[in-house]
Amino acid sequence: LARAQSERIEMENAIKRGEIAPIDTLRDALVPVVAQIAAHLDAIPGKLKREAPHLTASDLEIVAREITKARNLAAKVRYEPDATD
Repeated sequence: LARAQSERIEMENAIKRGEIAPIDTLRDALVPVVAQIAAHLDAIPGKLKREAPHLTASDLEIVAREITKARNLAAKVRYEPDATD
């Protein structure tokens, strides 16, 4: 019981110091940032088409494909606490 109380107090102190935050708080902070990044990535092919007209449709498709790969990798990220968490 004393150990559990000590751990609880340590956790509360870490939260107060801003060293850790609840997952829900982190998610709420990250969702709008991730949405902005996704919108920026989605705009890249159109921006390239306007600003670099020498690029071919094939070139732009390569860019779009790589953006899709990056977005898919990011979508797979999951928090998996290890035994020490």
